Amino acid sequence: MTCLSFVDADAVSVRGYPAAVRTGFCFLAATVFLTLASTVAQVPVPAKPKPVTAPRYTAADVVKIQAKINAAIDKGVRWLRNRQARDGSWHHAQNQYLGGQTALSTYTLIKCGLPPDHPSVRRPLAYLESIRPRETYTVACLLLALYAAHDAVRKPQMQMLAKDLLDWQGGSWGYPFQWKKTAWNAKIGRPDLSNTQYAALGLLVAHRAGIAVSDRVWRRLITATFEYQRKRRMVDGPAMKNGKASKLPIAGFSYYRGGGKATGSMTCAGLTILAICREGLGDRLSKQRAADLDESLMLALNWLGHNFAVDKNPGAKKSWIYYYLYGLERVGGLLRTNYFGGHHWYYEGAEFLIAQQKGGGEWAHNNAEADTCFALLFLKRATAPLTGVGTGSKAPIWNDAVSDLRFRAAGDPDVGMWITGFSDNAIKDWIDEEGPVDGLRIAAVEYLIDGKVAKRVVGNPATPWRGQQFAYLHEFKLPGRYKVSARACIVDPEAPTSTTESTGTIEGKGFTIEVGRAMYPWMMPAATARRRNRLVGNVAKVQGSSFRKGQNPRRSVDGLQTTGWLCRKDDETPWLRLTLRLPIKTNRIVLSPFECREVQRDRTGRIVALEVWINKRSTNPLFVTMAKHPLAPTVVDLPRTMRVQQLRLCIVERLPGKGQQLKDCAGFAEISLELTR
Repeated sequence: MTCLSFVDADAVSVRGYPAAVRTGFCFLAATVFLTLASTVAQVPVPAKPKPVTAPRYTAADVVKIQAKINAAIDKGVRWLRNRQARDGSWHHAQNQYLGGQTALSTYTLIKCGLPPDHPSVRRPLAYLESIRPRETYTVACLLLALYAAHDAVRKPQMQMLAKDLLDWQGGSWGYPFQWKKTAWNAKIGRPDLSNTQYAALGLLVAHRAGIAVSDRVWRRLITATFEYQRKRRMVDGPAMKNGKASKLPIAGFSYYRGGGKATGSMTCAGLTILAICREGLGDRLSKQRAADLDESLMLALNWLGHNFAVDKNPGAKKSWIYYYLYGLERVGGLLRTNYFGGHHWYYEGAEFLIAQQKGGGEWAHNNAEADTCFALLFLKRATAPLTGVGTGSKAPIWNDAVSDLRFRAAGDPDVGMWITGFSDNAIKDWIDEEGPVDGLRIAAVEYLIDGKVAKRVVGNPATPWRGQQFAYLHEFKLPGRYKVSARACIVDPEAPTSTTESTGTIEGKGFTIEVGRAMYPWMMPAATARRRNRLVGNVAKVQGSSFRKGQNPRRSVDGLQTTGWLCRKDDETPWLRLTLRLPIKTNRIVLSPFECREVQRDRTGRIVALEVWINKRSTNPLFVTMAKHPLAPTVVDLPRTMRVQQLRLCIVERLPGKGQQLKDCAGFAEISLELTR
């Protein structure tokens, strides 16, 4: 089973709880074991808390950990963005949960501070407009991402998705169509608490967006969720006055109802669902049902305190560890408590995550893309308000403070540059106290990008430099990494005041900046290409001259940019033939190269040119030169609109890549036919 479960930070709150329960929540934060004394009279209250052996964190500890948390978030966001495909999607489980990982990643990036107009968010949101998912997980992820974007234009799409969730409810939720190796069938899957948690989250944001969710839905969900809670049992609790251990009632939640072992991840899911239902019903929750719900919460919270861990998913060892940690973080945020069972859950969890982060910035146990999202959503609790809305990313700042010419740059994609000063040696070398000007004489400041002068800002060498910034704003049209440097053109200190020509320079070595908010012209068309692709589902047969295992010809027409066809390295004349079920009317062919991510752009061989044969009787092929950018789709506009039933692509020129095993292999991620008006 593939699981992508998570909880929105602002999904639930203690508002609306009865006064006695609010008091209980305060008590939770102060006691070693979580217990709602207002609802469990038989649990003795200890005179003194049980000694805590968990790490204690001082203010100095927090400062040190916070710096590491921020660095881990930055690395994780960078890794996640680099995993994005040319159409803005992410790869994990795309064939099973189309758009699911993309929605989760988009939501994560918004929570980590990227605004909805950032290319790494804007592109997947455009891609997701073409998705009509049929699985609970993906529908809920998509609702969360759309709601986080806070764009009223997306409300009709949210209404459609919410209706699907409501139609699929059977008390709780499961897989609406069971997965059978390569596709979903029509049989309804067995309900489970993970799918149900997703559905509850999706309905909550729909409710918050003003979409109607009836009271009956919430009441049915409460009743169904109770069925996933295991039987109540007693365990040793805090010590009483006489030194003997008290007895603490606990009851966790399991994945399936009516049986199975309680786990940390599912106990967090049960707590979240019940809290969401309370918010959905508000003051319309009956007294008896409120009392039942309070007791269920108390038992589950006690279970979390008793079984607390951050290095494993209690009851499931290390299975779905990052999914569990994010659920734990949501429960802590919900109850406004920093402690479970005497443990500071956030800092202990953060230290574990920092230690587990890979060198590239990712986390990986079940799947790197999903796990990285869960880890980032956990860590971001410390640096973003719990509102469900991205805080907006700060403009990056670069600083050269060690060269003879000191200067800074800030912004993305419009980057401002300005000088901030000079080294003492530089000033000493270029100032003459007996000269006509009392100070450094600057004729101009030149800003260089990748070694070429982008702008020369002229100064007045007849007057001394007194902190003028010589500012320049450069608009970067394309994303990427750029080397930025600067130099001040200096006039001889003994030259007459009328002199404007420089006789030397003071250099600033500079820095490399990364522009992420600019886009290549092909990026947005690629993000919306799926809706225009007329080949998906209409290809009867795909043949190729050769293929590597896992990259067969059929993958070049599956509608996904993250899969594709790749020929073998010893195939000297690679070709691909597509036979359609019925002729398709088209006037455009779009060819997407096999590599779809920036971090892998040079791994495989690069197709330079090919011949395209249209239909069986074609005698004159089209000669096509591929786009210069290695990730850009190549658009072939046909001389006229025609009906196509067969395509044959013959690669006639290719260049080797840089990957050790794949450098001589080449192919396509996707081939599509479009009809433009």
